[in-house]
Order: sequence, then C-alpha cells, then structure tokens
Amino acid sequence: MLDSLTLTWHSRCDHDGWAPFVSAVNLLAKSLGINVLPGETLQAEPDCLAFGLQGCGQNEVRVVTATGIPGMAPSESVLQAQCGIMSVHGRSGGGAQALGLPYVSALSAILALQGGLAVLVSAQQGRPYRDVWVSMLGAGLISIGQYLAGATAADEAESILPDSSSPSFRPPFVSSDGVRFELETLTPEPWRQFWEQVDLPDAVAGRAWRGFLMRYARAESPMPEACMQALAQLPFARIQALAEAAGVAVIPLKNWREAEASAMAPRLWQVQQGPIAPALRQAGEDATLPLAGIRVMESCRRIQGPLAGHLLSLAGAKVLRLEPPGGDPLRAMPPCVNGCSVRFDAISACKQVTEVDIRTTEGRDSIAASLPETDVFLQNWAPGKDRALGLDFDMMTSHQPGLVYTYAGGWGTEKTDLPGTDFVVQAWSGVASVIAEQSGEKGGSLFTVLDVLGGAMATLGATAGLLYRALDQRGVRIESSLLGGAELLLQLVRNYQSRPIFETVVSTGQGLLAIECNTDCEYRALCNLAGIEHCSKAELLPQLQDRLLSRTAQYWETRLRAERVPASVVIEHLSDLCTCEITQPYLICRDYAAVQSPWRFI
Repeated sequence: MLDSLTLTWHSRCDHDGWAPFVSAVNLLAKSLGINVLPGETLQAEPDCLAFGLQGCGQNEVRVVTATGIPGMAPSESVLQAQCGIMSVHGRSGGGAQALGLPYVSALSAILALQGGLAVLVSAQQGRPYRDVWVSMLGAGLISIGQYLAGATAADEAESILPDSSSPSFRPPFVSSDGVRFELETLTPEPWRQFWEQVDLPDAVAGRAWRGFLMRYARAESPMPEACMQALAQLPFARIQALAEAAGVAVIPLKNWREAEASAMAPRLWQVQQGPIAPALRQAGEDATLPLAGIRVMESCRRIQGPLAGHLLSLAGAKVLRLEPPGGDPLRAMPPCVNGCSVRFDAISACKQVTEVDIRTTEGRDSIAASLPETDVFLQNWAPGKDRALGLDFDMMTSHQPGLVYTYAGGWGTEKTDLPGTDFVVQAWSGVASVIAEQSGEKGGSLFTVLDVLGGAMATLGATAGLLYRALDQRGVRIESSLLGGAELLLQLVRNYQSRPIFETVVSTGQGLLAIECNTDCEYRALCNLAGIEHCSKAELLPQLQDRLLSRTAQYWETRLRAERVPASVVIEHLSDLCTCEITQPYLICRDYAAVQSPWRFI
C-alpha cells in the first residue's frame, strides 16, 4: 500500500524495555507495505527513541517517542501504574495489577506511526513539518480517557477503586465441566430468555443485566451469585444449547498457546483500491496541525469508531459526526454534565454533530450530497449493513472518487457470526487467556483493551489511506478490526515471552508501588537501595515488602527513579491524575478531566 515509503531507525535500542515498541512499529509498518531499515548506532538517551519516515522526493520526517517519564526507559507495568490502567483493570480483577501485555508499547507504536504519516499527508498539502514527538505516558492516558472523565465529573463523579467488586462474581463464567466462557448479547430480551431457561427469576436476570450492560463503561460487572452458581451446575454443551435457543452468543476462552501462531506478520488491515481521483486539496496556510483541512464523516457507535474519529480530530481533521434522530442514546449515560454524558463527550467533544436517519432515502441522499467535500468516511456498522443501506464503498466513490472509506470492524477476514465486541474478541483470540495467565484470574480484562487499540488502528489506517490517496491519486477502502488489534498484541507476546527480571506491585507505608527491573543493573540497584544483599526474586520479595513499609510510595518512587530503577506510585483514584506532577500537563480539567493530544508537531 505504501511501498514507496521507508522507515529508518535512527539508533538501536539499548534497553530491553524498548523491544516490544520497536517490534510493534516494525509489524505495523510492514503491514502497510513500508520498508523498514534498522538503526546502526546505540541510542543516546534511555527515555526516547527515534525513527525517520521518508517517501520518494520528500524530506525525512523524524518521529521521536519518549516514555514521558524523564530518564526512565520504557517499563510496561510502571507506565500502566502511572497512567491509571492498573487501577481500571483492577476494578474487577482482585486489585491493581498490570495487564500482562505490552499494551502501552503497542498503542504508542500505533500513535507514533500515525503521527509520522499525518505529517507526510500535510507535506502533500504544502505544509511540511520536521518532527513529531509522541509520549508513551500520553498514549496510556488516552486509553483510560473515558474512565477518567467518569471519575472527575463535576456532578456525580464515580469513585471506583481497584478490587471494587469480587473477581469471583464477574464474567467469564465457568461450566460444571470446567469450561471458561463469555456470554454476549446487545439487547435485554435474549438475556432474559436465557436466564429463564436456566430457571432463574426475572428479578435476578434484571440485576445481572444492569451489571452486565455497564461493563463497557465502568470496567466492572458484578453478577448475582445465583447466576454464577446456576451455570456452574450445567455442562458447557447444555449452556450452548440454551444460549442458542435464546439468541445469546457463547464464546469459550481460547488458550493463546494453542492458538495458531503465524511466523508471518499478522494481516492488520484489508485494503481495496478505488478509482482514480484528483489531487488532494490544499489546506490553508494558517493550519497548525497536520490533518487540518481534512474532512471526516463519522457514523459510529460505542468506543472503537468514535475514538478513531476523536484521534483524527486531535491531529487536526474536521470531524462531522452523524447521529440518529434524537441523538446517540449514549449521550444520556451517567455521569452527565450540562446534560451530556462525560464519557461520551470525552471522545466526541471536538466534533460537529448532525442528526441523520440513515434508514431513510432522505437521510442517505443527504450523506451522498456531502460526499464531494468529504475526505474520509468512517463507520463501524454491523457487517453487510453498508450494502444493505446502499452506503458501501462503490456507491460512495461514485460520488467522491478520492474517498478514504474506513471501516472499523470486529473480525477482519475471519468468517464468524459472533458479535464483534471487545470481550468476545478477547476470549476468541486468546488475549483473555494471556491476561488470565499473568494475573492469576479466570478471564480477561473488563477494561476495553481491544476497543481502544482497535480505534487507534482505525485512525492509523485512515491516515495511511489519506497518504495513499495523495501519492497514488486514488480512493481506497481500508478495514481494521478488533481481531487485528488482538493479533498485534499476541504477536508481541509470542516474540517476547521472557518476563522482566523482577516485577511486582507492593504495599508501602502509604500507597502501592509498582517496580519493574528489566536488566541486571536495575535489579542490583533495587537490592542496594533497599539495603538487601543481592538474592533471588523469591528471597527478595518478602524482604522488600518489609523494607518498603517504612516510607511512602512517593518517597520510594523518587529514590528508585534517581537510581534509574523503573518505579511508579500506582494511581488508584483516577482523579489523582489531575494533581500528579507528571500526568497533569496531559489533562485539561474543567467540567471533567479530558486527555490532550499525545502528539507534538514541530
């Protein structure tokens, strides 16, 4: 797709903490057809790494990724502790803990490459930038933006701490023959029918539905004990039959070690070439962001698609959001400020909104009439809905040949009738089993791991499509998926199965502290600072726990970072991000705390 581009690493990483990030950038770039060249010299500083992007006849764009923690090399668990991911993941997982995946590394890689491609698009419009700076800490904050909005709302702010609900009474469920599985339905009637067949009263099913429905928004799903016990008494085959009769999807958790491991790079996008188109329009000279002048039409629900539109707007695009008559129902989801859900506003505030009934001829005609002035059409409808509505790629490019038609789907090329939702894809792909294995729990995360990653991949796909359209002067359809995000994570897990030398979350005299040592030097420094003779991990942990109780987590964070040992106070109350010295600059605190752009364009 972008085979005229070359990505050149400006240096070789000198710390194992950078390895997942570098691998993710390379996988993403190669999946887009970009040629990748390794670096020759060792990096000068441990807390940042740079690569260059260059096309034929273009100046090189330098993309610099910094950890966001001065002087500290990347540490996945420390970054997850600092940005609040540990807190959100731990709401239903038995306490604050890391995901057990190189999640911030993967998300940062997507945003780094997207920032670089956005600058190359701007160069095609006559507005060259030289550098892009990306923060890994900023990327982590983007991932918890909706949860942060809920925790800091001016009215009815949520206070949901790690371990706020029992991990025993949350999905996944377990059958009598030991099969762990997820249930999924997006409407209440199949849910009610399923539990009726299991012989549970409507009142119990209703309580379960309320908890089940809120798991996407709150990262917790407290289920009545009766539900868990009822399914624990039935064999999996019987549960499958009851669910099929009720119209509820059942998804057993796939073991990631048994899932097919391709030696090739995963196919993260599906690309369809469109018709020949005129040159990309020139943006105004006063544009301050690389995608300024780009016009996006978004018709999306829930998280994945709207987040993609939000990230495009943070890079400068003008996003027009299509909502059904009466507005998106999620606007009313509490907590609300000024009549609008803060969770909804966190990924939609920068967009213009118009109400359109796409089911009517009049609504579809209004979309068609707007296409000549549209550069990107972004949707995450159910598979086949675009053709049923007459709003597919072929129809739209007949009105706008240069359109970048971006589909943020669930399954990519996988043929399945299962709902393409976050927790279903976590279970089916094997991502849930990785998280369960690392945390010692029975299932994946109720943090929307794949919705966020999938949204970022859709943004990268759209930006790659814009550059392809500018270079080849053709429209393009580009499809990303939640499964593609899962495949990226699993590829990184397979490539880096070795764990850090030492990793823990430990109580101190005040607060929790996350520590991760990836090198022998860091491990020795930790032992020396704690006044403990160098010993094995098993011997170190109990001594370290006793030693750290003498001071606060903040004290130990400062001491350990001074010795270049990756450590962070674990953010448990998300509202603390607003006052934390290192995270506060990334936030705008008004009616709620909103996360600013992770990029800086120079």
